[in-house]
Amino acid sequence: MVMIGLAGHQWVIVCLLLLLFTPALSAANILSCRDSRAAPGGLETVRYDGLLLGGNGCFYDPLSFPARQVPPFSRSDSSREPRRMFYINGASASPFGESLKYRQLVERTETHVVGVFWAAGDRSSALNAIGSNAGPNPAVATTTRLIMEHLEREEEIHLRAASAGPVILSAALTEVRRQLLIRHRNPQTANRLMQLIKAETHGSFESRFPDGPRYVHYANLLDPIPRAVGILSIGNKPGRNAVLALFSDTTIPLERQLMPLGALDEAFLRVHGFATYTTYRRPFDAVYGAGVRERGVRRVWIPHLRVPIRGF
Repeated sequence: MVMIGLAGHQWVIVCLLLLLFTPALSAANILSCRDSRAAPGGLETVRYDGLLLGGNGCFYDPLSFPARQVPPFSRSDSSREPRRMFYINGASASPFGESLKYRQLVERTETHVVGVFWAAGDRSSALNAIGSNAGPNPAVATTTRLIMEHLEREEEIHLRAASAGPVILSAALTEVRRQLLIRHRNPQTANRLMQLIKAETHGSFESRFPDGPRYVHYANLLDPIPRAVGILSIGNKPGRNAVLALFSDTTIPLERQLMPLGALDEAFLRVHGFATYTTYRRPFDAVYGAGVRERGVRRVWIPHLRVPIRGF
């Protein structure tokens, strides 16, 4: 498996931000699963680390159950089979809370969503998971496997990662690139295959990503995370030809539906929460194509972008 970690000053700032602001979701919020092929329900959250979360409230082990057969979160009025997005959650996640987010994302993107569950369910486990001494990570291994399966078939894959989730995504993409170079022994082939990857992040803790995929990184300029340690921080490496999709706003947190929020949590989630970033999410190709003639990393001001609000 893959090791992940942050270094030096980033680690100190991440610790402070997580301890001060990240609310701890209740583990009591569980989903009801009735699929005998799925992982048993009612287990500790950590037992689902690296499993795929389906729209039927079930977790599936990607080692024994094909990812393409996982029932996705989808619109009830969907008349066709849209493409899938794989979503990697951030810290302090609960299965119930993530399911609410995925259903909102389905409405926004008009596509199917399958979760890659990272069981950093509280502050201490999140700090352990992204710390410099982090051990093998099941969510990284699952994400790596998903990407490699698509690239072996030369199929496009679309991933989105939230908050600390991009730490998982970056580690997986780095491992994918390493495996491709070993397998093909040709950087041009590796680059061509990596271009099949669409990678979105929002409010990213991670600041460095390998070249190859097509990236759109959403960053709220009022959010302290991207500037302090993440995608807008000093020394960042968002990936060749990446788009930094910028806006400045606050939104009532979705997390209000899950738990009582203290004043600090409320203030933080108004700028860093799922609802704020989902409000400004736009169709991937429309954002990635903005300013495409420019070389290098591009900055796009989302409120001025004349593209559809909804779509894949």
